[in-house]
Amino acid sequence: MKIESRFILRILILLILGIIFSGQKPIRNPFGILVKKPEYVPGEIIVKFKTGASVSSLVFQKGGKLLSNLGHSQITHIKLQSGESVETAVQTYSNDPNVEFAEPNYIYRAQSPNDSSYGSLWGLKNTGQTVTAGSTVNPDFYTDTNGNPTANPGTSGKDISAESAWTLQTDCSSVVVAVVDSGINYNHQDLTNEMWSPSGSCLDENGGTIIGSCPNHGWNYTGTRVANDPMDYTGHGTHVAGTIGAQGNNGIGTTGICQTSKLMAVRVLDETGSGATANIIKGINFAVNNGAKVINMSLGGPYSSSYYLAIQNALNHDVVVAVAAGNSGLDHANGSNASYPCDFNLSNLVCVAALDQNFSLSNFSDFNTAASGSTVALGAPGTNIMSTWSGNMSVFSQSTPGQDFSAWTITGTDWRVKNCTIGGKTFTNLLMFTSSVNTVDACDFWSAAAYYRQASSGNNIYRTFTLPFTVVAATLAIDYYEALLNTDHFNIYAGTNSGSFPASLVISKVGIGSLDYKNPTYNLSSICNSTTCTIGLNFTSTGNGVIGVGAGIGVDNYTLTTLGNDTTHYNIINGTSMASPHVAGVAALVRAYNPNYTYSDTVNAILYGGTSNGSLQGKTKTGNAVNAYGALKYINAPTGITVTVQ
Repeated sequence: MKIESRFILRILILLILGIIFSGQKPIRNPFGILVKKPEYVPGEIIVKFKTGASVSSLVFQKGGKLLSNLGHSQITHIKLQSGESVETAVQTYSNDPNVEFAEPNYIYRAQSPNDSSYGSLWGLKNTGQTVTAGSTVNPDFYTDTNGNPTANPGTSGKDISAESAWTLQTDCSSVVVAVVDSGINYNHQDLTNEMWSPSGSCLDENGGTIIGSCPNHGWNYTGTRVANDPMDYTGHGTHVAGTIGAQGNNGIGTTGICQTSKLMAVRVLDETGSGATANIIKGINFAVNNGAKVINMSLGGPYSSSYYLAIQNALNHDVVVAVAAGNSGLDHANGSNASYPCDFNLSNLVCVAALDQNFSLSNFSDFNTAASGSTVALGAPGTNIMSTWSGNMSVFSQSTPGQDFSAWTITGTDWRVKNCTIGGKTFTNLLMFTSSVNTVDACDFWSAAAYYRQASSGNNIYRTFTLPFTVVAATLAIDYYEALLNTDHFNIYAGTNSGSFPASLVISKVGIGSLDYKNPTYNLSSICNSTTCTIGLNFTSTGNGVIGVGAGIGVDNYTLTTLGNDTTHYNIINGTSMASPHVAGVAALVRAYNPNYTYSDTVNAILYGGTSNGSLQGKTKTGNAVNAYGALKYINAPTGITVTVQ
């Protein structure tokens, strides 16, 4: 009786599994074997006729056309009559007694794409290669905590198993992936064929129809430039997009995890890399309303309830959201280190840490050691990542030979350039405003220095930078210590003039009366939009003739970054921002391969189809690194099955 009950139970389970899996595509049997429909050339078949058969006559009778004999008089390549499916033709020819076999003209693909820089994409195929700059615009290589290059070369075989995944799926064009970021250079040679365009009406963030549609593959919510143009003016979003879906097998540049894709550009970060909550929420809603099924957001910031609700709305619309963990090397188990959206507790959200070329957690990556409920889900490649870029770049900074403050033009006597130690940190060529009245000329200007507080003077410092291209975007980052009084102003100017102090005031910073360190970034795109850019600094005060003691300015560093849009550039950079799109790309690959998968199915496949990784154990939810092949072959267990044995 027990044997009979067990037999009946097994039959019931197999029947239930058969019912459940019969509706899935691609087909899965209960033993977990993937069955994928192979690709073939439409309108063509290959037939082997039996010896003695009249090949030409038989093909003509069936409405076909003989294209060629394939090295054997009886094996023929046949063009089908218009409207006839390959499946029908194979069956028709197979039923003919004069035919030995008939089959589709199958398509076979090389596992390695022919993109010229594919060998640098260690995250997709790690051969232990050394990633080099090549022709990239401004490569930023991964370093150890002492600033020395590290984990390059890495360890062969430590990658996301992209080539194994590509034996099953390369095309993600059925899945819209939204890059909610700084925009995308949609004209880039590796992206122009991979961009989304609305199949019908383009909807705004509220679901209303946009008059004029979305002619540039997305929308711009930054409030700068043209609203219907999400062009990228930093490179960040374009880099992310290339990792997800740069065109593969086109003989140039790089390939994405999806070799064919459909990328939606949603610009929410401006030229300085910043974006307001309201604009990010609008961007998420735009993506959801226009059919995105995967969203990548490589950005982070403080908690926001409205931000949470926007991603929850994406969940309600079956959207997977991949996000970056953060680049401060912090443990999110400490609540004060939390970063959002990474730490939102939402089941459609996958927060990603960064791995180096040895598949070890990078020294900059955030993580989460919480014993339960870790919000950082898994790791993915995030160092020395080569991908598409928005254009040519030029970068000038205090560390650029011949560009430090000692090479700037100074008028008057109150600006000085000194080597100083402040708070135990040594500064070379620190720019200081301490005034000629300061006979001590001390580095600790906030305690010993003195300067005349007067309305204006000829004490300026400036530098003209010659650029190798016409600029479409420019930013100035400046790091400084200040202990100015609250009637004093540190002023930054910019202009396209050459050889003299510029005229356009960028910002006037008012002192707060105590020592403070600041590192703002300013958008100069509307000012430095030529082939020259001049930066100037000066000091003004409303304290006419009064001597200020225990106050001053120390400028530590500046970085002037300019961009000229073109269609051919690539770059190498690091960050969890580079890890997240590896997961977004795998999510698109999984959803393309399994069209019936929900967001939950997709997330489970990514998390639990990953590869166990020692450096991620105890620091992420799964302890896994993303594995594209593992995600594709992962089968979600059926739910809702109840069997009662009487």
